[in-house]
Amino acid sequence: MSSVSAPYACCHDKFEWFDDSIAVCRGCWISQRAWRALSDAIESLKGHEMKTLKVHVGRGEPIPSRAHAHDAGIDLTASKRVWIEPGEVTVVPTGVRVAIPSGHVGLIMLRSSLAAGRALALANGVGVIDAGYRGEIGIPLATWEPSPEPIEAGERIAQLLVVPIVTPAVEWVDELPPSEDGRGTGGFGSTGK
Repeated sequence: MSSVSAPYACCHDKFEWFDDSIAVCRGCWISQRAWRALSDAIESLKGHEMKTLKVHVGRGEPIPSRAHAHDAGIDLTASKRVWIEPGEVTVVPTGVRVAIPSGHVGLIMLRSSLAAGRALALANGVGVIDAGYRGEIGIPLATWEPSPEPIEAGERIAQLLVVPIVTPAVEWVDELPPSEDGRGTGGFGSTGK
């Protein structure tokens, strides 16, 4: 192993070479390849920072906001009272429309208080709002309870996260290249308990 100064350096700037092809930082154990990918991703986002999200709501309806200034998610509320029936999926209206900018995606996450405290679930796991969609955001909810569960108008039910994305072209190949870490086709349970 030899210590080098790498062109893509983390805060420690002390990469050591293993097998003449992989450099790993002694300070944080992140590989030079991972740092290169992270650095390149961050560099590609420069100039694409999103300062505001354009939102449309009906007259008199509250504009979605964060509970705290540094929260990741913007709270979405129910625009009317709805009952979530057992064994059914109910789309709860929010009255909110957004303009997700190109190069980003809106992710809808259920508020943890609904999952832990009231046995409600987001029926599709995570909602995806594409940059081109301009319709109302609806929150598909289901309950594990044996009786109907009410959602009150104005109740915070989900959070909207807006994150940058990569949209690579899709290329069909005869065979996939081997994975860098050698994992291959090892799936569920392949790494043990």
